[in-house]
Amino acid sequence: MPIPFLLASFLLQGATQIGQAQTPPPAQTATPAQAAPAPATPQAAPNFQTPMTVSEPVRLARTPKLDGTLDEDEWDPIAGGADWKGYFQWEPGKLHFAAKVATGNDLLISLDLGSNGWLVGSDNIEARVSMVGGMPTLKVRQMDATQVNGPRWVELPGVLDASAVKATSDDTSTTFELTLDDAGKGLFPMQQNAKISVRLDEIASTAAPIDPFLPRVLSPVQLVFQRAAALPPSLVWGVEGSGNNVVPGEGTKIRFTFKGDAKLKLQRFAAHSLGFAKASTAEMSVPFPEFDNKGRAFLDYRPEVSKDASIGYRIANAAVKGADGLTGFVEASYRIAPLVDISLVRAQIRSKTQPQTVHIAYYVKSNSVHQMQGQVFVTAPANYVLAKGDDRKFTIPSQHGSLRRPFDLQIPAAAKGMVPLTFKVTIGDQTISTTGYLYID
Repeated sequence: MPIPFLLASFLLQGATQIGQAQTPPPAQTATPAQAAPAPATPQAAPNFQTPMTVSEPVRLARTPKLDGTLDEDEWDPIAGGADWKGYFQWEPGKLHFAAKVATGNDLLISLDLGSNGWLVGSDNIEARVSMVGGMPTLKVRQMDATQVNGPRWVELPGVLDASAVKATSDDTSTTFELTLDDAGKGLFPMQQNAKISVRLDEIASTAAPIDPFLPRVLSPVQLVFQRAAALPPSLVWGVEGSGNNVVPGEGTKIRFTFKGDAKLKLQRFAAHSLGFAKASTAEMSVPFPEFDNKGRAFLDYRPEVSKDASIGYRIANAAVKGADGLTGFVEASYRIAPLVDISLVRAQIRSKTQPQTVHIAYYVKSNSVHQMQGQVFVTAPANYVLAKGDDRKFTIPSQHGSLRRPFDLQIPAAAKGMVPLTFKVTIGDQTISTTGYLYID
């Protein structure tokens, strides 16, 4: 596959040893105590006709820690200007953004989830992050261009409620970190290789809301679990096991595959995990093996995750060093996961003038190689009654197995909108909590 030149430059710049990766600059970490002062030169409304230059269109799955600080290897740069930097990555059902802007400016995010044009369809979303009273404030809205009378903004309260934002600020700069969560609406991609278009802009906090009919030029990106840079052009690479789930205290295998010949003179292979997983996973460094009679070479990286590892998508970084001293990279996403995941089955529910009972189901999926036994407690909002299914024992005998659990929910008359359901799973001395969302039209 072609090697993305900008990514290669990014990975190779400043690398002094095999496996070393470029990291974003440290953020200002002062905690805001009051409303931030305006910058000396406020940013005008963006020129949406000027394309955003993307540093790398292939975006890996990676989970940040939202605290307003850009930690080492936490974020994947995507764009920026003379005085600001923007970051973007993803995971199934979620989109993660960060930016460091001048204090007094906002971060404006534009998304074309169908990658078919800003004024086309109803798959365009705008998110704007501001500092208000010393606290970060997120606004999310959807642009619907299917209307006969012209495009219009539509509020997205469910996405706004499920999303999160953190920030730190001082007199000169503000760092925003946020996660957009589609709250089970199916807006954001769940599978790798999805293609969307994005745009990040720095905008003055005093700038008025943008009219829906104003065209915008967005940049296409691809959401993946694996990518490569700076490898020899004739070396064919692949990854088996990217996207795997592994629970703390267990191990997984990520196989890096190569096809080439001895003329490449590859010397060493080294792999380790980046960011938050670096200290809680294994590393490896070995001589590059000889290619077999079919021109293949296989190298297995086994992270062997420690019990105190944090949950989230992490990056396995594999470096291939040649006899000329140059190093290429292959990166693969994998997930350090809780013992089980709960996924609520999406259901179409219509509002009725009378109370109604609907049949709902959820899946309990094991991420462990061991048998799982536990109990699920389901909690609904006030005025919603769980007719059954609020206290259910379960056993998953097989590794990485799953099971389906149905339950009935009594919905009050004239109920509409998003209904959050809380799932608390107990397995031994561990408790896992998550929220699923139902929508009543």
